[in-house]
Amino acid sequence: MKKSTFVSIMVLCFYVSTLANPSSKMYWSNRDNIQCANLNGSEVQNVVTTEVNNCWGIVIDDVNKKIYWTNRETNKIIVANLDGTNIVNLVTAGLNVPNGIALDTGAGKMYWTAFGAGSSGSGKIQRANLDGTGGVEDILFGLLRPFDIALDTAGGKMYWTDLGTGDFGTSSIRRANLDGSQMEIMPIGFEWFLSPGGIALDIDDSKLYWGELSSIKRANLDGSVIEELVVGLDFTTDIALNLMGGKMYWTDISANDIKRANLDGTSIEYLVNTNPFQPTSISLYIAIEPECINPPTMDMNGDCKVDFVDFAMFAEDWLDGNGFTSLAILTSEWLNCGLDPPEACWE
Repeated sequence: MKKSTFVSIMVLCFYVSTLANPSSKMYWSNRDNIQCANLNGSEVQNVVTTEVNNCWGIVIDDVNKKIYWTNRETNKIIVANLDGTNIVNLVTAGLNVPNGIALDTGAGKMYWTAFGAGSSGSGKIQRANLDGTGGVEDILFGLLRPFDIALDTAGGKMYWTDLGTGDFGTSSIRRANLDGSQMEIMPIGFEWFLSPGGIALDIDDSKLYWGELSSIKRANLDGSVIEELVVGLDFTTDIALNLMGGKMYWTDISANDIKRANLDGTSIEYLVNTNPFQPTSISLYIAIEPECINPPTMDMNGDCKVDFVDFAMFAEDWLDGNGFTSLAILTSEWLNCGLDPPEACWE
């Protein structure tokens, strides 16, 4: 075998195993299916076409690369891989019209809003383990129509929207501790029926974003200093933030589309026409580029680790009669990696 062929085979064998590492995507539910696309709206794909029944809540687990969603019609919470494979019914009992969903991956918990029987005060916020074990825990009950939920895990708070009874003055945004204690109603008034809808947090900038039927607004986390960012929308159902990219994304169930804009509402972009589907919820998977903080000496291809590719390049030198003095270093650094975060090393 020629040495060039040997090196090519070694490199190919290694890189084939890395092709599954997903790139940044936006995922959204259309009541009865889940789709995804690049963050600019290109390359729309079907992800899940079964086990999606009147879904109004979807969230991405960036750490474990999973999709979680709620099914109103079948009263289930379901999980799958980002490519839609390995669908698992996690929670199938103790639910009453689950809607918005949020994750605390650090604590291994998922939280969701339960609509209950409309405006009768049977709405709840519930939680369970991420793997569905341990049963369902009622965190708050006696709510009107809790719709969407977002978590500030560092601050120990959950925020949610409540559509109220439909009468003026009954809609609200609320927050409480993650155990349901110390509930507060935010000092934010709403003029529209079926508002507010989706909710999202920018913890670093201490901002709260929400959809309000025909507009998107934000305020400080305590509800003060309300700003109207985007107006003239048809029926905003959900919102997601890409804080690294400085963008917000939202679904419009009446216009059947997905748009994005800067976090201050400027530079609105039309991304996807979902027709004939009606988009209900949106979540983002943001692939974080790892940083090389401790490059190994024998990293010969500049990827901050010593693996088969480096071995193949070293072997080429060795076949040329070079590199003998570095063999001991290569051996000592074999499978060393200087990437941060460490889990990026061997994805």
